[in-house]
Amino acid sequence: MKVLVSGASSQIGFFLLPRLRQLYCPLWLLSRAGGEQLPESGCAWLPVDLENAADRLRLVRRLADEGDVFILIHLAPLWLLPPLLRDMLAADIRLSRVVALSSTSRLTKINSPVAQERLVAERLARAEQTVVEICSQQKVFWTILRPTLVYGCRRDKNITFIENFVRRFGFFPVAGQAAGLRQPVHADDLAKAITTMIGHPETYNKIYTLAGGETLSYRQMVARVFRGCGRKERIISLPPWLFQALAAMSCFLFRRLSITSGMIRRMNEDLCFDYDDAVKDFGYQPRRFKC
Repeated sequence: MKVLVSGASSQIGFFLLPRLRQLYCPLWLLSRAGGEQLPESGCAWLPVDLENAADRLRLVRRLADEGDVFILIHLAPLWLLPPLLRDMLAADIRLSRVVALSSTSRLTKINSPVAQERLVAERLARAEQTVVEICSQQKVFWTILRPTLVYGCRRDKNITFIENFVRRFGFFPVAGQAAGLRQPVHADDLAKAITTMIGHPETYNKIYTLAGGETLSYRQMVARVFRGCGRKERIISLPPWLFQALAAMSCFLFRRLSITSGMIRRMNEDLCFDYDDAVKDFGYQPRRFKC
């Protein structure tokens, strides 16, 4: 049985591919630019833009020529999965299993004051529903994963941003007490979860929230980053209104910087989730946070 991984060059893919190589062969790895990892035979990198209908059609034709049964692991943005599923099933490509990555942003950003963040949550919600509908109609076993704050190989936009800021400036500003609780989850724990659950019937047709093994405040999380960088802790607490004003000014001066009012507000909001079902169904055991 062949395994197809979309978004294979993502940070979770970085940890997942070596694990899959030990269990499955061949691997078909999809990403926009292809990749250089796993040069061994049986691992094929296919440069595919899943947003491009012509690219998807070329991919589907190649998969159809194989005539095999596929397991699909989708690590790319979830809203890119429904069109891919429709194209594959329309071409009579046989899928036995779909494991897809969503996000707890589906829940935490749905009422965000920032329109772009609400749009992300809405797109995730629609994509989840559509994936479930397509797979159920075609009798394909599905599992959707909603990880919390993912970190692990400096490809994320959260922990890595904090780390880069600390290394460059030697301090980090937070809004108020920054007391909102977090559960950072290591990308390798997610990779292990994916490889473990593929063969577990208990995980078929379910949605799991996957959090890290430690709950700590946003401020504590930042302090842990200082420790990981070998820097003296210098966390500056600013009134939320002042933080927002300074952030707006910084974003205006540095166009590539993106700090929204939603991000600032969430520093003092608890974003914690229960993952008991994952522990019970496939023995999920995430590590404590260490930057």
